[in-house]
Amino acid sequence: MAKIGIRNVMGLGDVPQLNHWRFEVTVAPRAVATPSSEEFDVRCISSDIPRGTISPKDISIRGHRVSQPGDQETAGDIKLTFYENNKMKLNKFIFEWTNKCSNLQTQRKELVEDIKATISLYLLNRQDEDIAKYTLFGAFITDSDGIGGSFSGEKNAALVQPTFTLRYDTFEVTFLS
Repeated sequence: MAKIGIRNVMGLGDVPQLNHWRFEVTVAPRAVATPSSEEFDVRCISSDIPRGTISPKDISIRGHRVSQPGDQETAGDIKLTFYENNKMKLNKFIFEWTNKCSNLQTQRKELVEDIKATISLYLLNRQDEDIAKYTLFGAFITDSDGIGGSFSGEKNAALVQPTFTLRYDTFEVTFLS
């Protein structure tokens, strides 16, 4: 096999970067006043990628073992990080949504259908065009950090970066290019 040279690498064309995303709340949780998708999108600085996991099944017959693909699990968690401004809209939303999922003082929970959302994450190319869409169904908040940093006095610690984790029931991927 021939070695890979610079001309082979140059022939790849544009390669998408995993830090270039568009975030959209497709169906908002009914129990919470949700900021517009533009409010989220412009501030989303990082996101995990939804993944499906196949659990292999081992089959043993007369001392011989083989593995076969088993069921695919598409439920999971993703962590999102945003920048916040002085109006604290995202912090307010995260706090309210968390309290609707399970109130800190009373442990009261809203109806499941009122706290679940549909979220879309779009992977963009370098021309800001959508090339893949990840749609999370049945998403709700499971963990949140409204400040998203420490008060340690570090150089970048002055920026408020709320982070929250969403659990979702399933997801689908659509390749758009």
